[in-house]
Amino acid sequence: MEKCLPEYVRDRSWRFLDVGGASGALADFLLDKYPNAEGVVIDISKELLNRNAENDRKQCQQLSAEHIADHFKPHSFDVIILHTLLHHLVTGDYESSDNMVRTVMGQCATLLAPNGRVSVVERVYEGRVFAESTSHIIFRLTSSKHLCRLCKRLGAHTAGVGVRFLPLRQWKTLFRETGYTILRCDVGQQLKPKWYIRWPLLIAEDYHAHFWLSIPDRNGCRHDRFSFRNVVQCVCGKDDERLSERV
Repeated sequence: MEKCLPEYVRDRSWRFLDVGGASGALADFLLDKYPNAEGVVIDISKELLNRNAENDRKQCQQLSAEHIADHFKPHSFDVIILHTLLHHLVTGDYESSDNMVRTVMGQCATLLAPNGRVSVVERVYEGRVFAESTSHIIFRLTSSKHLCRLCKRLGAHTAGVGVRFLPLRQWKTLFRETGYTILRCDVGQQLKPKWYIRWPLLIAEDYHAHFWLSIPDRNGCRHDRFSFRNVVQCVCGKDDERLSERV
């Protein structure tokens, strides 16, 4: 985000929403660096929110990501931050978890101010057999109640609940299908999980990716009428496709 944000905000006043912002470390960094910024940090954990440092330009609210559109006015934020959050949006099965992520992305579109941006950071796993194989394996293992103890011993903090990572192409497809333009996609260095994790999970590649997203005002879709229903109807054009393939 540090590559995109300065050019976007410049010296103007702007407001951000940090979804799943926990103790507010990122929010505090942004408020310190940008004196004209105001921020809202939301998280489902009251304990984490209580660790936030007090700041006159920051608000904290205990709130779940899938209900943000019910608590804020449309077009309230210039930047919405979804850092290492979307893979935690899971339900009972793989397919319905995908619907939850799409719902949250739709609600973010509703809350974006005109010409607003969404910043997404996700850990990306590319599978060996097929791109999404690692994603399916991790979800099945971490969502299993029977394997909860084993997964915890292996370092899975979401054991018994589930976590849903996606390969890079799948994230891009999801963002486009929910009406976003991928203005920029930056990929971090390859991570190197230990062999006893890499091989059973069929991991071919493991890295973090940052997506800088916007909502296009085109194809008959006005920004001020965005809801989850009509956000999926907007299709990115060829120029957007070209911009998103910077990886």
